Amino acid sequence: VSTATRTETNVTANKSVVAAFRINNYTLTYIAGAGCLISGATSQTVNYGASGTPVTAVPNTGYSFTGWTDNVSTATRTETNVTANKSVVAACRINNYTLTINKAGTGSGTVTGAGTYDYNTSVTATASQSVGSVFSGWSGDCSGINNSTSVTMTSNKTCTATFNLKTYTVTPSATNCSISPSTPQTVNYGATTSFTVTPNSGFKVSSVSGCGITSSSNPYTTTTISSSCSVSAICGQMTGTLLPSNQT
Repeated sequence: VSTATRTETNVTANKSVVAAFRINNYTLTYIAGAGCLISGATSQTVNYGASGTPVTAVPNTGYSFTGWTDNVSTATRTETNVTANKSVVAACRINNYTLTINKAGTGSGTVTGAGTYDYNTSVTATASQSVGSVFSGWSGDCSGINNSTSVTMTSNKTCTATFNLKTYTVTPSATNCSISPSTPQTVNYGATTSFTVTPNSGFKVSSVSGCGITSSSNPYTTTTISSSCSVSAICGQMTGTLLPSNQT
């Protein structure tokens, strides 16, 4: 007889029967969400009132565990006093990291590419030099001398773009006088340099020209330098002056 309730009818003999009972059991189901793995038995059959076995949500590389869908916040869990079926999902999120780009050097320029990115994203960092500057290369978590470089975001990263001012050569020369400094000068873009002219005995300064010099006062200062150039100082004989035999 399969019904729980029974009534014996037309009884003609003694009868002894046993009512059979079994304990209820329930299913525990653990599901790994995107970016997660589960360590332990993901499907468990548990008797009423008993406990399951532990399971742990393990995030993949580049992910972090954020909780279970029934608001359990610990990665490892064990169901106790089970009285119903249960199905839960382990939630993980992809990590994101910050790329910081700094600038260094004597020059100037702009950089792009800084920001926050998901794990394993390949980011292009670009350096653009200003007029009068040169890009000298990357350092830190970036490398190379090309204006653009790539960096893979597996952690927070910092790159430095170095810009330096262009340099130019200002070459001095003098006739019948001395000029100081007398050797070629290395000058940064946008800077100036000065020269002091001293006439030989019996001579005076006739002209100092080149590199945008317009001043008539000694020392003579160039205009701001944007290319290599030459400065020429010429001194002429003073009227009525008797020159030594080795000067004309």
